[in-house]
Amino acid sequence: MLLVPADEVIEIYDKINGGVRKEIKEKAMEEAEKWIDSEDPEKLGLKIGQFRNLSFNISTQKKNHICLRILRTESGFEFELVSIPKNEVDFYVSRG
Repeated sequence: MLLVPADEVIEIYDKINGGVRKEIKEKAMEEAEKWIDSEDPEKLGLKIGQFRNLSFNISTQKKNHICLRILRTESGFEFELVSIPKNEVDFYVSRG
């Protein structure tokens, strides 16, 4: 589990264009926050400069997947919400 000091805020950058409905983005952001709160991105084994796209099976009208992109940086991790084609998804997250 990723332990974050209480005074540290993890920010998820919204990289999705304005064409995606607000409620879809909000649902994806909720799922991304849940994943970050309950999982450790270290388990993805990313090296500096590498990233992975995690889909929560939320898609747009154009059939793109709204994903949490996790990028490994020198200082840790960056988190972005992105809209990408299905073939660019690395992992699917299921919540049961």
